[in-house]
Amino acid sequence: MSTGLIIPNTPGGIYIIKAECKEYEAATGMGMYKIGLHYGGKEGTEERAKAHKTSCPHKIRFVRIFAVDENTVMPSLRSENGHTRVGGVYEMEQMLHALMRECGAKNIGDGKEWFALPLTIFEDENECPTLQKVLADAPSFYKVTAFYYLGHHTSMQRTTKSAGWAAVKAILPKTKTGKLTAAARRGDIKVYFSEKKKGKKMTCSLKPLC
Repeated sequence: MSTGLIIPNTPGGIYIIKAECKEYEAATGMGMYKIGLHYGGKEGTEERAKAHKTSCPHKIRFVRIFAVDENTVMPSLRSENGHTRVGGVYEMEQMLHALMRECGAKNIGDGKEWFALPLTIFEDENECPTLQKVLADAPSFYKVTAFYYLGHHTSMQRTTKSAGWAAVKAILPKTKTGKLTAAARRGDIKVYFSEKKKGKKMTCSLKPLC
């Protein structure tokens, strides 16, 4: 089984979808859910989730889509030790997968993203309090700085169609402590991007690119 793209501590979106199968649910009391990621904004994450409609024999229902910013503080699977982890959408997906297994969920299918889960797990706050906290704390897609500059369809990875968040962040103004200035965080800084050219990765600058 191949491993998906890994970009540490990068903004993106988490999608949770459910494959509707009444026979399976009636027999097991469980539902078939997938927790996946997309290195992009709201529309890109929605499109990524919708792509599974063509590869799944069951009707797909959206359960939840939420944003994950870089440097997000994630709760520990064991609350008693007070440990937290900082990361982006990749780390969040990995944490949620581990959390599902910690809650007793079993992987179904060939991959690691589909789980057999109780049908009430995403609605019942007593079923998995850690999960409910993650969902409650998720920021709006429209408050994530990276999406101000790259939009909600564009990948956070540097490609021929995107300069990538790392490159954009590198040229934005910063404070003496190395953090983005308030204007940069609000998306107030004008960033110029090179034209999309096949075989040539996109670049960005604070000055117009000729």
